[in-house]
Amino acid sequence: MRYMHYYTQKASVPEEQWAAFKSKLKLAFNNLPDSSTSAGGFYKDCPITLCYGPGKQGVRKADKLFVTGQGNDFTGEATWFNGDRLVGHEAQSFILPNVFDPENQKWMHCNTECKPYDWFVVTALILIHHEAPGCFEISSDGRREHWEPVIRWLAPVVGHELTLPQAVDGVGERYYPDSFENRLVGLPSFHF
Repeated sequence: MRYMHYYTQKASVPEEQWAAFKSKLKLAFNNLPDSSTSAGGFYKDCPITLCYGPGKQGVRKADKLFVTGQGNDFTGEATWFNGDRLVGHEAQSFILPNVFDPENQKWMHCNTECKPYDWFVVTALILIHHEAPGCFEISSDGRREHWEPVIRWLAPVVGHELTLPQAVDGVGERYYPDSFENRLVGLPSFHF
């Protein structure tokens, strides 16, 4: 099944913003839910397991989500992971680098095939969208309802408001870390 996320890099991510992204992605990894309901929830009864690059060895520590320069794939540092090949949950490796290299842009999309690791791909894309606005142009075959379970989980994990990329959401709705039921999300507040 084809289910693509697109993230064309427009600029290098400044060092401070990359550090913030890394910190929040590690926090998200350490708080992963047991299963995924993103991408239409096709694998909601399967655990989310992440593996290094091609999907062969499991990621046990958040620091292992990041690697440095891989020759023709990217320069600088990147997060690079996949689903678990052992159980058939791998698809295309997700590579998100910090250095803009227009000669090596083969990784600017990821077909997750709706597999459980899609949850963490969407997590990374939401976080880079928030931490490094303008560095990546992000879109997806998925719609807002496919990304919404992730952002509703992620906002409380990182402890601040988040928004989906414009091409996914279309309206710029904000997701808050506290009770969603008590807010008119995306609309101005009026107090009398």
